[in-house]
Formats: sequence, structure tokens, C-alpha cells
Amino acid sequence: MKPKWSAVFIGAFLAAAAVTLGQNGAWTSSGDRQFINDFGSTSLEIQKISQMAQAQGADPQVKTLGQWLTKDYYQAAAQVAVNGQALGLGEAARMNSNAVREVRKLADLSGPVFDLAAVRALLKCERMATNQLTFEAENGGNLALRQSATILQLELTPAVVRTAQLDAQLNSQQSALLGSP
Repeated sequence: MKPKWSAVFIGAFLAAAAVTLGQNGAWTSSGDRQFINDFGSTSLEIQKISQMAQAQGADPQVKTLGQWLTKDYYQAAAQVAVNGQALGLGEAARMNSNAVREVRKLADLSGPVFDLAAVRALLKCERMATNQLTFEAENGGNLALRQSATILQLELTPAVVRTAQLDAQLNSQQSALLGSP
């Protein structure tokens, strides 16, 4: 019986497509490239909304949160980008069209309405970033990226908690205002 070379060739091709050798000789997966792009995009969205929170926030806590998150996610995105570039996977991050629309909607708001909407958007983005980090930490192909994702999870968890607490506080304030006669 002759070996089916076409099946062997197709199997080898699919394996090479899923896992490739990066420029520095480290193994990477297509998921690693996706993680770098997705996390970069989410981080940019967080940074943009955080900058808006600093400029447009009515509540001082929203402004302060904006400062923290701008710094935290700038550093996180830079760390992931450096790792990606070292592996030959680096591309300039950009926000996707949905994120751009979300930012534009927020730009039209002001006062407490802006504060609540911005904090909700930030919390949503931070949870998305956390999910991206978790997935890479548990399933990534490259050891350095997995380790980096694990470290970033630990470093960014307090930021997510702060945002969730502020979201709950703003929701409570809004409920109290709507409930008063």
C-alpha cells in the first residue's frame, strides 16, 4: 500500500499554518498574532475612552480613573507590542470600526450621563481585555506571550476592580436620583 503523500502534505501544510517559527526562532501560533492585534485594539479603545474621561468627566473619580487606565493600558499594550515585534508579529494596533463608533457616541455626551456611559464602556473593554489575556495565558502558542499575558492579568486586575466599583457607585447614584420625587 502506497502512502498518501497528498494527505501527508496537507497535514504538514495545516500544521505550518497554525504554528509558525517567529523571526527569533520562537514558536508562535496564529492565535498569538490574533491576541496581539485584538489586545492592541482593545487597549487603544480603553486609552481613548480614558482620555475622554479625563477631559469630559464631571465626577473627579471618573477623571482619576481615566488617568490610571490611560497609563495602565498604554504600558500593557506597549509590553504586548514589544513581545510581538520580537517575534516578528508586530503590527501597528488600531481600533476596529465598532470601537470608533462607541468613542464617537461618547463624545456627544456630557455630565453625569457621560460619566456613567464612559465607565460602562471602560468596564466592558476591560473585561474584554481580561478575556483576551486569559485566553492567551491558557492557550497561546508562544511561552513568552503566555507569561506576559499572565503577568498583565495580575497587574490589570486592580484596574478592573476599580472600574467595576465606580460603575456600581454611579449606577447607585443614578438610581437614587431617578427614584427621588
